[in-house]
Amino acid sequence: MPSLHTGTWKEYYSDLLSKPTTEPPKELIETASSTITDTTIACEEPSEPEVSRAIAKLRNGRAPGICGIPTELLKQGGPTMVTWLTQIFKGIWASGHVPDDCRKGIILPFYKGKSSRQECNKKAELSQR
Repeated sequence: MPSLHTGTWKEYYSDLLSKPTTEPPKELIETASSTITDTTIACEEPSEPEVSRAIAKLRNGRAPGICGIPTELLKQGGPTMVTWLTQIFKGIWASGHVPDDCRKGIILPFYKGKSSRQECNKKAELSQR
């Protein structure tokens, strides 16, 4: 059953996350347009060794993201998991479109021990993807 404060939280986060986009400062646009392209940065599609290294760097004992897959499962999947994930990443890379599910996150408010627990802006937000 939702708490009495659910509406307050929904309103708080809707306002917080629904800000209109703003134009970057003119100086930033000028600086970005005059930068030199770094040709030493690899821009090839993801490879199995790269995906394997990324999986190895994941930290154990963390809560899974919105997909519900824990880090330990990804690590225990071995070469089959690496191959499977690499194919998914290559498809995303080729299409140039990140799936909407990969853009979602879970925001968890944590009470910081200051003032009232009902004050939304007195929480520390943690986002999981």
